[in-house]
Amino acid sequence: MLIQDWMSTNIVSIAPSASLLKCVALLKEKGLRRLPVVNRDNNVVGLISTTDIKQFQPTRSTGMEYLEAIDMLDEMKVRDIMTKPPVTIGISNTVEDAAVFMMRKRVSTLPVVDEENRLIGMLTEWDVFQAMVNAIGADEPCLQLAFAVPNEPGSLARLLALVKKYGMSVITVLSKIDGKRRLIDIRCKEIVSTAQTNAMLEELALLGSMRYYVRDGKITVCEARDGAQ
Repeated sequence: MLIQDWMSTNIVSIAPSASLLKCVALLKEKGLRRLPVVNRDNNVVGLISTTDIKQFQPTRSTGMEYLEAIDMLDEMKVRDIMTKPPVTIGISNTVEDAAVFMMRKRVSTLPVVDEENRLIGMLTEWDVFQAMVNAIGADEPCLQLAFAVPNEPGSLARLLALVKKYGMSVITVLSKIDGKRRLIDIRCKEIVSTAQTNAMLEELALLGSMRYYVRDGKITVCEARDGAQ
């Protein structure tokens, strides 16, 4: 999945020379938690969030203290407290790349830049979450089948052949290597009769490798055999 298909291009940014008071007002006005900081060439030079500013925001303990805090916010500049260098990602990367990058860097937002480091989009953890849900078909009604099979050539093909045998329409297939076994998740649409689906589930259960299946929102756990656990 390309980042350009999921990032937000309606970007609100701020200059490093802007005051924290202006930054607070902009964050509140737009309902945002963070802003990319860009220079005159639209190059990303930093990132500033409500958490960064929180320690400088005024309390309403006394009128004088409040006014002093306001003056401080007006005097301090974004460049004084912004996170730098910013963690960014290139437009040529995928959403999958971004998800791994976010986990490794422990960030929840990535400014998306072009080859010249110019800001062209913003990708948040929510954008990645939506993309992943869409990719695996989790938002579609389906029959979900989960297996643990030996990690050997043909193990996935055999399962797909059996599902195809009963006329199921496969939505997505996920596969993960877990030591000597392969964990497989197959999501498919029940476009056949209930009797055919039941017959397929019975045949799959006989294989001894089905861990569970989800049907009509109900999870049925199966007893794996032959070392598939």
